[in-house]
Amino acid sequence: MQGIEPLPEYFENEVLDLTGKTHLISWHNTMLYHSNSQAYGVICAGEDITERESLRSELIKNQEMMLTQARSAAMGEMLSLIAHQWRQPLGTISMSASALLADVALNQIEDEEVERQCQMILEQSQYLSRTIEDFRHFFKPKHKPETIRIATLLDELRQIIGKSLEYSSIALNVQCDDTLETTLHARALLQVLINLVRNAQDALNDHHTKDAAITINVLAGQDRLMISICDNGPGIDPIIIDRIFEPYFTTKGEQSGTGLGLYISQMIVQKQLHGTIEVHSQARGICFTLTIPCKEYS
Repeated sequence: MQGIEPLPEYFENEVLDLTGKTHLISWHNTMLYHSNSQAYGVICAGEDITERESLRSELIKNQEMMLTQARSAAMGEMLSLIAHQWRQPLGTISMSASALLADVALNQIEDEEVERQCQMILEQSQYLSRTIEDFRHFFKPKHKPETIRIATLLDELRQIIGKSLEYSSIALNVQCDDTLETTLHARALLQVLINLVRNAQDALNDHHTKDAAITINVLAGQDRLMISICDNGPGIDPIIIDRIFEPYFTTKGEQSGTGLGLYISQMIVQKQLHGTIEVHSQARGICFTLTIPCKEYS
């Protein structure tokens, strides 16, 4: 006597109920065997997962919508940072051109002065070009982990956000071993760091903090990297500190914040960097701590 054909342990299919409504059914099958290993029966358990899959699809759709909003907000942040980076060199170029035009109008043009002003314009133009390259690389992240010196990544952070902090009179203090090298998603980490530093900057600006400062401290363990980003601002109410990673939750007001920055940062840390992000209050200000599993410390 032939045994029955084995069925897959798990499969899904759609069925219609008596009203014509479609249901998605998840089937879990357990085969029953004789002592000679011949199958003689099967136990089937079906579960209606229609509502669960609908909720999952809705969740994915909402996450995609939030990511789109966050990207738009990030683009606006980057444009703001570019404006800070460009303001001084554009002013220098404008002054050099005005000086040359004034010399021409007064018929006092001299070859040495023309050469000096043109050289200054060239130097400032090259700086503007390098700035564009910095931001172009930021918006074209590598999808695979890369080996990088953490100090180099922090230098890039300073290049991107340094001028903005300077205009806000906020000191950026970085404590990191120059030789520390590891393998991770560097662009993803940079995006998180920019989000956290910008958040700290906004808090310090909003409360007009005296001697405002942001401190980044990097420590390496045997198989992990720990990065703390702390500010000396007003801190955050203990009642809401546990909610700051929730989507659309913001302390900045509707006109100033989307409430997505910290939520997206948490998603990046968990899903791309496979680490954790925590926040805690200190005597003055707050600290965010990233713990990221890494490789190849040196």
